[in-house]
Amino acid sequence: MKILQLGVGAIGTVAARHLAGHRAVESLTLGDMDTTRAGELARELRGKVSVERIDAADPQALEKAIHGHGLVVSAVLPVHNVAIMKAALASGSHLLDLSTGGGDELAHDAAWKKAGLTAIHGMGEDPGISNVFTRWAADRLDQVDAIRVRDGEYSTSDEFPLACLFSTETFIEEAVSPAIYFEDGKWKEIPAWSNREVYPFPEPVGPQIVYNMNHEEVDTLPRFIGKGVRFVDFKLAVPIKGAAIILVEVDGREGGRAVRHVLHASMTHDEAFRRMKMTATAYLTGTGAAAGALALVEGGVVARGVLTPEMLEPEPILALLQELGVTVHKKKSFL
Repeated sequence: MKILQLGVGAIGTVAARHLAGHRAVESLTLGDMDTTRAGELARELRGKVSVERIDAADPQALEKAIHGHGLVVSAVLPVHNVAIMKAALASGSHLLDLSTGGGDELAHDAAWKKAGLTAIHGMGEDPGISNVFTRWAADRLDQVDAIRVRDGEYSTSDEFPLACLFSTETFIEEAVSPAIYFEDGKWKEIPAWSNREVYPFPEPVGPQIVYNMNHEEVDTLPRFIGKGVRFVDFKLAVPIKGAAIILVEVDGREGGRAVRHVLHASMTHDEAFRRMKMTATAYLTGTGAAAGALALVEGGVVARGVLTPEMLEPEPILALLQELGVTVHKKKSFL
């Protein structure tokens, strides 16, 4: 399949490195407003790779650029999500984006189903890998009681007061917006940075202070996981030194017994830099996007419409994460 990737920042670079030359990818076009980085990257990549200057804020140019590609991977700021959705739909292309922004993406589900196309919405690290972890655990439970997403994604710097490891705009928006959690059938709003907790992350991270933040999983998991889930929250660790981790706890009942499934994936920044000269956050997020894209290209995603990652079959995604260098750890315990 021919793929057009919009955005060649840190996360886009990781995704492109995974996609270029893959057995299921016929060609990869890298699109960005500034093609300097894309051009440098294209010269390093294997397979059929081209570069095109594309303005995601120009609907007509966007639709023209998408034409002829089977899949669009959007690694640009989420404010452009809906415009890209409309252009991809008009061009008859599947779509994968990494996060929420610019409108209600799920409201376009009927149009995508009618066209026989798939838009995977929010498939990076978190949201993305975190949702797939949750679905994997929920599939093994008769009843789901609680889902806790814990994210350790920041580092410290002697040079910069804020060491932000992904889009600064996105981080600031999350940090100042009220946090949302789900409890007993209702979404509830609290101030950001609420409910301080020391969470015992496994190594290489270790115990870190985490806080409630506004995040996509809290919105979608209660809708699509089902099985009576009563509680969902998301907490972020700020700061951590030297590593990134995404971890999900899912509590429920299996055969009448209380069970907890814990899944996590982690990487040090040193290891991510050794592999791709990127941070671990960029590596995990870009790899999540690449795994979702390849699952769709290889036929592991057959449903049509607008899908969040927990609506995908988890096994093909987990297998692709392993293939692309992300090890998933699973632990089951009885409560």
